[in-house]
Amino acid sequence: MAPPIQASGDFDTEVAALFDSLLTAVHEDPESGAARGRLGMAYFAANLREAALESFDQASVLDPGEPRWPFHAAVVLADLGKLPAAVQRMDAVIALEPDYAPAWWRRGEWLLGTGEFAAAGEAFRRSVELKPDHPGGHVGRARVALKLRRPQEAADILEDALRNDPLVSFVPYIHQLLGTAYARLGQEDRAKLHLAQGRAGRPAWSDRWSRELDEYRVSMNDRVRFAVKAAKGGRHDRVVEILEPARAIYPEDARIVEHLGVAYFNLGRVREAQQALESLRDLDPGNAFAYLHLSSVYEAQQKPAQALAQVTRALELNPRMARGHRRLGDLLDRLGRPEEAMAAYAEAVRLEPKDAELRLTAAALAHRQGRTEEAEAGYARAEELAPGVFTARIARLRRNHGQEDGGDG
Repeated sequence: MAPPIQASGDFDTEVAALFDSLLTAVHEDPESGAARGRLGMAYFAANLREAALESFDQASVLDPGEPRWPFHAAVVLADLGKLPAAVQRMDAVIALEPDYAPAWWRRGEWLLGTGEFAAAGEAFRRSVELKPDHPGGHVGRARVALKLRRPQEAADILEDALRNDPLVSFVPYIHQLLGTAYARLGQEDRAKLHLAQGRAGRPAWSDRWSRELDEYRVSMNDRVRFAVKAAKGGRHDRVVEILEPARAIYPEDARIVEHLGVAYFNLGRVREAQQALESLRDLDPGNAFAYLHLSSVYEAQQKPAQALAQVTRALELNPRMARGHRRLGDLLDRLGRPEEAMAAYAEAVRLEPKDAELRLTAAALAHRQGRTEEAEAGYARAEELAPGVFTARIARLRRNHGQEDGGDG
């Protein structure tokens, strides 16, 4: 067996230590397929794809009955743009593990990429048979139907997928595809409704073999990325768990300090949030977000003047930051300065004209100020930007301010 691939490059301390450990394991047991496979996963996690591919191929020779090594090799080949080779490698996986649904799903994705729509449809159909409660195969079948110019079939598949309460990560993409299908059917109102809730980015199927790579993603960039993902999911305790050890190693990494400070704040640990964010401000005095986050901290501490000073400084540093103008509007509104708040919201809307939530916030303040015509225009624009999303909330706002459905109260 050939010797293991040696990685070269500048790596974080922990990444380099991981490589050293895994290479030592290979040298100690050169006939171990598992050792070479683990080394391949570390290379793949570090984006060293060619080294990863060779390591997975070596692992497959030494451990021919293990489907994970050709699976990871297939994913590497797809990442390198070699889709026919990736499909061929995935066929080897399926021969070893025919009931692993994610293998069929990836095969379908790659066949779509090579224009082999019938074969892709069959692969997605098989993934649905094996894992009917996962939206991946259903979405794949709908994409094939759209490629074959069968929009009604695609719409039917996707409506069923939505009714079955799919994974949250797939919902925006399902809406995007539904909007596309209805647009092709000439049903413009339904298309607009779904496109307003859609997002074009296609989610991946997070399967257990792919998740094994997370163990090998130990760089600072990886840690920050995991923390951001956890924050988006509302898991702020997980952000702290990831980033506190990282900050001990890299105390002056502004990204780590910022995400940690925001996580502390969201967990109600206001004093720790203040310390972290003031540290961020000292590390990076030109970071507008440091001041923006601190404004929330000071407001939580009942220090409105300091909160206002922080958001003002943030906007001095970045006057085109729509979030900053919205934050300024929120503060001024709570301080009883509605005219100035309206001006701040107006600037935020100018910078982010397609933010329906922002339009609604500004309209609600206008309504409270008796500026009914301006409020109604804002409500209408919010509904136009996000059809159906804010209907109940707008009705409630109208009731609260003595007006129902645009009529006089």
